[in-house]
Amino acid sequence: MSPKQALAFVKKHGVVLQAARGPIPSLAEAVAGERIRGSWWGHPKGQEIFFAAEAIGESPDVLVCKLVEGKVTYVHRRLWPALVKLASSFPRAQLAKVWSEHTASGAHRARRVAFPAWVPAGVAREAQRLSLAEAQSLLSPLLAKHPRSWASASPGSGDARAGPMPRRSLTLRRAVQVLRKHQGPPEPPPTTDPFELILWENVAYMAAPARRREAFELLKSSIGASPQAILSARRQALERVTSRGILKATFAAKLRECARVALDDFGGDLGAVIRLPLDRAKRALRSFPGIGEPGAEKILLFAGRQALLAPDSNALRVLVRLGLVREGSSYSRTYAAARALAGGFSTNLRLMREAHQLLQRHGQSLCKRAALRCTECPLARECAHARRESRRSARE
Repeated sequence: MSPKQALAFVKKHGVVLQAARGPIPSLAEAVAGERIRGSWWGHPKGQEIFFAAEAIGESPDVLVCKLVEGKVTYVHRRLWPALVKLASSFPRAQLAKVWSEHTASGAHRARRVAFPAWVPAGVAREAQRLSLAEAQSLLSPLLAKHPRSWASASPGSGDARAGPMPRRSLTLRRAVQVLRKHQGPPEPPPTTDPFELILWENVAYMAAPARRREAFELLKSSIGASPQAILSARRQALERVTSRGILKATFAAKLRECARVALDDFGGDLGAVIRLPLDRAKRALRSFPGIGEPGAEKILLFAGRQALLAPDSNALRVLVRLGLVREGSSYSRTYAAARALAGGFSTNLRLMREAHQLLQRHGQSLCKRAALRCTECPLARECAHARRESRRSARE
């Protein structure tokens, strides 16, 4: 491994141990191509390891510190903002910049600059802009070594079995960027009106997106989307709309029940409902047929009131496989973990809307429950599930 390749190795992994074994890659063993027993100085590739370490130590893009268990650790500049953001998760002394200085007598003198004196101003500003969720995503292999700090830094996490569990450099924002480039910008629902979004959820059960949109447009053009119009419509007219999905009679009745609830319980105006505090708004929306907690959060998301991820089962499966969310002991726990992951983006409506739709579509197309198409997946190189499958195939 040349010095240039060694620097590329550190950049790729973000955090690398010089020679010790731990939860992250070791430069010495990467150069050696095998596990090293004893000191790397005595290894046949010891000189090559030395030159690689020297090149890394002299790079302005690499922090040399003793971050992992007091061992010499390399942290690439791309992770410095995350490290600064989560500095309280690590012993302060281990965040110091360290190096060896050659004296005139030929001896080595250990030098250090305490944290945060070594932090460039630009990195400090980036750290301020970075959310906790993004920082945790970038540094999860290190946070795994400090479980108490991880628990205290995880927003909304109350279950050790279900919480954000990102892998290396993959973040929710990064996943959305890759999927947007692969799929193109998602088409949002055809309305932002809360009552119409409730109808959207019930208008064509188990229908493909195009069929659902067709049913919704037919409802608006032939009947109308107000509670009064739906209550006065004939059953056959409603069933003609809901026949774009399955169980047309059942869902025609649900449309009528949605209209009744809207008029009787909320005076036909849901604008005031979505402006309620989050828990109260969700409770009110869940009084409508077919609207559970995910559906209520989705309505608040696309009505423009709350930046919630609100993943359906397809999106939730993708998040677990990517390694962004740890699967809990139940669906509700896993869903809560996804909510915690999205907590760092509580003001970014656009990102949450795109994440909701792109993750859902990815779960419906490439990352299905069965018959996965990992070879076509744009996230395969960063996906925890794909990496596990690759390692398993290599062993076989």
